Amino acid sequence: MDTSLLTAVLTGIISATATCLINRWQLKNEIKKLKLSWQHQNAASDQSAMTNALRFTALYLHDDPDMYYDQDLAMVSTAQPYFKGRLGDALDNLYHSLSRKDRKLVMEYYDTVISLYRKQIH
Repeated sequence: MDTSLLTAVLTGIISATATCLINRWQLKNEIKKLKLSWQHQNAASDQSAMTNALRFTALYLHDDPDMYYDQDLAMVSTAQPYFKGRLGDALDNLYHSLSRKDRKLVMEYYDTVISLYRKQIH
């Protein structure tokens, strides 16, 4: 085999291998960037869901319960899937106390949710 042909084949193999490795490295970096972006979007969704749940619960407790009941129940149920652990349990309890229209328990669980949420974000 001619040495120039052998050189050309080896150069091609080395070039293809280098290109594959570079593309793989770039793809891994893009995946990392996407994961960070998704985490940021998820955190924003969590915060938005909790803010709405707390806002409508406050309106339910301190304004007109009949006017805000349906919206409050919907906002708390929207926030529930985003949180787990003690905060998730407190949101579940808040939802159940709302569904029974037990204002005393709603106030108690509302305070618990706020306290646990503050601990989570700090």
